[in-house]
Amino acid sequence: MEILLDTNFIVTSLKQKIPIFEILKKDFPEYKIIIPIEVIYELEKIKENNSSTIMERESAELSLFLIKKGNYQNISLGSKNVDSGIINYLIKHPKTIVATMDRELREKLKKKVSGVKFMLIRQKSRFIIE
Repeated sequence: MEILLDTNFIVTSLKQKIPIFEILKKDFPEYKIIIPIEVIYELEKIKENNSSTIMERESAELSLFLIKKGNYQNISLGSKNVDSGIINYLIKHPKTIVATMDRELREKLKKKVSGVKFMLIRQKSRFIIE
């Protein structure tokens, strides 16, 4: 089983000081954590973008450090648009759980992928699957 992490899920977790990667390893050890290369590119852009807030830049920088340090599977979505790439990936891998806080992406996925499951942040400290 797989959990695919979206950019905003990673950044939101770290902005809220949630130890995302520790929790995933501890609470979901049977899942393979997937981080698309396109998500890494987005994190690099946030880190370098002066119009991002300091907290967003710091969260992106920390996430890049933790991703490189961890043992996570990197895949290519084959699309410049990350959301479209995630949708196409889920069409081919419908049992993958998508960790995202992006409401628009969740709605698109619900329309295109039957029974899609999402990992969300609740109460600024817990991850739930719905």
